Amino acid sequence: LIGHPIYLGILGLLLAFLATAIVFGRRAERAAFGQMEGQPGAAAAVLDNIGRNWTTTPAVAMNRNQDVVHRAVGKAGIVLVAEGNPNR
Repeated sequence: LIGHPIYLGILGLLLAFLATAIVFGRRAERAAFGQMEGQPGAAAAVLDNIGRNWTTTPAVAMNRNQDVVHRAVGKAGIVLVAEGNPNR
């Protein structure tokens, strides 16, 4: 690579683009999850973003205090995710 500066430049440009895409993707993801944090239904939004052959059913059960249970069904089985006050 040292004897071929053109190849080194192309490789450096591609690696810089890849690093930039990863950093900005992480920042965008962190900002999106930061806006959802503490909002009712945030767990359902996160479950919808998982993808990978998981089917989610938001708000399977809810009580008057807006404690919500969501269901995710996938290859691994059924996962129940609850959100609300942990003291209840």
